[in-house]
Amino acid sequence: MKKKIKSYVLVPVLLIVYTVVMAIVSLPRYRRSGNWREYVLIVSVSLIVSVVLYFVLKRKQKIRDKFK
Repeated sequence: MKKKIKSYVLVPVLLIVYTVVMAIVSLPRYRRSGNWREYVLIVSVSLIVSVVLYFVLKRKQKIRDKFK
C-alpha cells in the first residue's frame, strides 16, 4: 500500500529545499559583497515562513477533515 504525501508536508519541504539551494547558489555573491546581514535575514525569514506555512496548512487540513 502506497502512502500518499500530505500537501501540508510537501509544500513546505519543497520551499525549504528551494531556499537551501538558493542560499548555496547565492553564497559566493554575498561572500564577495560582505553583506552577511542581508544574506542571513533572507535565508532565515524564508525558513521561518516555510515552518509557519506547515502549521497553517496542517491546521487547515484538520479543519477540512473535521467537517467531512
